[in-house]
Amino acid sequence: YPFPDGKLHENIGRFKNADLVWCQEEPRNMGAWSFVRDQIESLQTKFGYSAPPVSYVGRPESAAPATGSFNRHAMEQTNLIDTALSLPPKKPKTRLKSSGQNSLINNSKSRNTS
Repeated sequence: YPFPDGKLHENIGRFKNADLVWCQEEPRNMGAWSFVRDQIESLQTKFGYSAPPVSYVGRPESAAPATGSFNRHAMEQTNLIDTALSLPPKKPKTRLKSSGQNSLINNSKSRNTS
């Protein structure tokens, strides 16, 4: 603290229409997400970004900081990186039925306001 909003704006200011993604290895309730989310959204408003609010990619909330299984950790880590660095799917020109499948660990834009 204080949050480096000027430096962050210097680095992402060229991409005002880009979707911003916060990716963290820690579970949602243990990393910096709860602090940086409001800071980044404030920066977006302050500097006139037209992109949607920053989204979260990471592990879901948990009482433990690690899964306890190397194989599960490796799988989650791969999914985190793939999800964070993937472009969002393009919207189809015609309406398609949803497949109901969700292979992402967590890519919720919803916020817990409590």
